[in-house]
Amino acid sequence: MTDLFNIEAIENEVHQIADFACGHGTKSIIENSEYPVTGSAFLEKIKSSKNDFIINCHNGFKEAQTRIISSVQNIQDEQAIISNKLQEAKAIKDKEEIKDLKAKQSHLKNIEVLFKHCADAILWQLINGQLYISRRLYLKVDGIKKLKDINLKSVQAVVDDVNKNPENFLLIMDITNNAQVGDIRGIMDGEFIIGEVKEGKKNIEVLEILADLEKEKTTLEKVEEKYINDKKFIEQLRRNIKQKKTLKNVTKIINEDKGIDPTSNKEIKIITPNEHTPLYSERLSALEEQLKERNYGAYDVIENCLHIGIYPRIFIRNWFHSFTMLIKGGSIPPAFSHSLVIQLRRFMFKDILSILSLPFFVM
Repeated sequence: MTDLFNIEAIENEVHQIADFACGHGTKSIIENSEYPVTGSAFLEKIKSSKNDFIINCHNGFKEAQTRIISSVQNIQDEQAIISNKLQEAKAIKDKEEIKDLKAKQSHLKNIEVLFKHCADAILWQLINGQLYISRRLYLKVDGIKKLKDINLKSVQAVVDDVNKNPENFLLIMDITNNAQVGDIRGIMDGEFIIGEVKEGKKNIEVLEILADLEKEKTTLEKVEEKYINDKKFIEQLRRNIKQKKTLKNVTKIINEDKGIDPTSNKEIKIITPNEHTPLYSERLSALEEQLKERNYGAYDVIENCLHIGIYPRIFIRNWFHSFTMLIKGGSIPPAFSHSLVIQLRRFMFKDILSILSLPFFVM
């Protein structure tokens, strides 16, 4: 188990998971080639062995997903322990303990987001990097689901069974940061699917009623009259009707580029569905070149919005004191007295320390 409060250990685990999530297919091409392949030769190699490439990508996704689930579960278990300790500290008004526990809470929240970003990266590939699809999967629902509170075992059982086929891959949506439609999403038997997983006698009964409603064998009014003394069942039925409607609308938009938006309930049409994802490769390459001439890191802001940074491992170890002094308005070590610090002053906010402690890109 990874030490959740050891930045270097977290960094290494995220690095490995990210490699599985984003680079396993590419790695397989490189390792299985008899000679170095780059540029157009590399693309031709992928085209000539497309099926093998996809299978290796899926193998990477599957390993990444397993490790993300394990990490998120460990984090959420630790969050529960910290929360209980915080209540005890508040009861006896132990200010130092309260401060320490709140810092740990913030740290755990940040690394949970970081691990889930690896799942976001998998989802981004499954939807071919299409922002309009990503937007449809986010329903603006507040809060973070705890894996222990969902039917994870049932979802995992379905996913593991489907994923036995090397050409299949289903992603569990609850391990992503913002995907809020469906329990699973991915490729099954050559088709893109998004779906819900239900378990238990009551859920089976609900599904049977939904099927009858769709076939117009009954009406919602008749069903609610039948279960008039079971308010919980009626609430469960209404939730499932809403989920099914949302799933249907999102699927229609994904397949036809038009439909009812689930958050606004308005008719929409996607005019330019196939937008390429901006990679900012040139800007990142420029930062990498800057890093060769510095020992502290390179930083850039794209369109006054997207902040990107590259820095060596040693920077992570030294950042805390320097940036704490910076935010407090005090003096900072000479090594950090450069334009990077000046730029950082422009976007100060409460979570900057947490953000800068995370490995955006590790050299």
